[in-house]
Amino acid sequence: AGSTVTVGVRFRVADAPPAGQTEIVNRIDGGGIDSALCGARCVVTTPLEQPTEMRIVKSVAVREARTGDLVRYTLRVANAGAIDIVDGRLLDTPPAGFSYVAGSMAVADRDGAFTLGNTQTPLQIGGIDIATGGEAVVTYLLRVGAGVRQGVHRNQAQAVDRRGWPISTTATAQVMVVADPLLDESLILGTVFDDRD
Repeated sequence: AGSTVTVGVRFRVADAPPAGQTEIVNRIDGGGIDSALCGARCVVTTPLEQPTEMRIVKSVAVREARTGDLVRYTLRVANAGAIDIVDGRLLDTPPAGFSYVAGSMAVADRDGAFTLGNTQTPLQIGGIDIATGGEAVVTYLLRVGAGVRQGVHRNQAQAVDRRGWPISTTATAQVMVVADPLLDESLILGTVFDDRD
């Protein structure tokens, strides 16, 4: 009585604990410890963080865009896990030269509330709440910048946990930036006179 015994315990928590299990209880005895004397102090309870699984599909409203155009992107985020997703996070990386249009984002999830922590690259979308088996839809606009070259430009998004670790595959969408005839292929039309007078 009155003495403290420190016991080092090493264990590995399975990636997918049994459904509904929220903690692991380990009883420590042996090694000279009298379990009848230490009672509840010999029990170590380890809470489990339930795994989440999110599936993302990304789409774009147009196939082609020109300099200055607004391009609408849509993210469909499904909760394929066994527990509700609360305050989920998405990282969305626009193509180089595309910029987020302020105030254009809308999120349709369980409560309609969200946070936008960064409007630069990548966009950090938080506060996503999705019930098990449910879906959230995120829409927003990007503007094609003046320095964007012609060709295919890809946008990608991924769900991450509170530590920033991926919990979904990476979803991509692409748009082809094409020449604008009014800006890139302008012609000067008119008549030239050679008047010697």
